[in-house]
Amino acid sequence: MNSTLQLSKNERDMMKEISQVFSKYSGKTRQFGLQLIHSHFDIDKDEILYEVHDKQSRTLITRPTKKETIKEALATAWEIDEMGKVLVTSLCCTIIGPPPPSRKVSVLK
Repeated sequence: MNSTLQLSKNERDMMKEISQVFSKYSGKTRQFGLQLIHSHFDIDKDEILYEVHDKQSRTLITRPTKKETIKEALATAWEIDEMGKVLVTSLCCTIIGPPPPSRKVSVLK
């Protein structure tokens, strides 16, 4: 596996700045990281990526799921659109037990 960062100089500079912002809020929020926004297939407007995991087999599967079928879930990925609006792009698992209020989300249609 090629373990190099595979980032341009501009991307590395951006990462340094983002790292400083993350450090500023360290201990005040949940832990965040970065993910490259990319696509392997189209997702319909009424769908969202939904993570399903199996702890025993240590597998994680992300698949498009109809938003209307998800009652409550944990947002795990966000995207900022051209207008600066933050959009949820991925949800994880049906939550078992009450999550902290700040982590509980309803899927918007």
